[in-house]
Amino acid sequence: MEIVAARWLDFVALQVRNGQKTHSTLKQYSDCWRGTLAPLLAHFDVNELTRAQVQTLLYEELFRRDRHGQYVLDEDGNLIPLVGKQARHVLGAILNFAADRGYRHDGMSPLFGTKAPPKRPRGARIERVLTEAEWAELLEMARVAARRPRAAPHLYWMLVLMYYTGVRIGEAVGLTHAKVHLSLDPPMGLGL
Repeated sequence: MEIVAARWLDFVALQVRNGQKTHSTLKQYSDCWRGTLAPLLAHFDVNELTRAQVQTLLYEELFRRDRHGQYVLDEDGNLIPLVGKQARHVLGAILNFAADRGYRHDGMSPLFGTKAPPKRPRGARIERVLTEAEWAELLEMARVAARRPRAAPHLYWMLVLMYYTGVRIGEAVGLTHAKVHLSLDPPMGLGL
């Protein structure tokens, strides 16, 4: 599979040079193959893959990985299931390329006839408020970062504004200079 995937990525790179695809598409495909699919499939011969193996992979084995291929864990140390269609799309494109170019002896993609994994229900969102100690630590980290050479103090002042006024991130980013009075103690935003 590694060789077929490399040839498919070369084919996509040719499409980029011809203006049929963008560089970002090639990067996304490459990252998906290297980070998500290659750790699970690179050792397979393209002719060994069966429909059952592909279906099992799509339903039970796709979890988020970092760019080095290591699993990313959530706050509780659990694997994070992948959602979305990109891994299935990339795998389908590689297997179709293999079938079309004669790399698969049967000329068929084992993905053909499989079903997309069902959408996983999103868990209830847990709203969390930072404690005083967490806010103090966050503000101190931003203050130290703002003192680095060529660093802008914007993050620190935005966090100060959020801490004292209670505005959300989107509201803080959307404020204009005319609506904020940092000279007041505590700093205040007008019309909040």
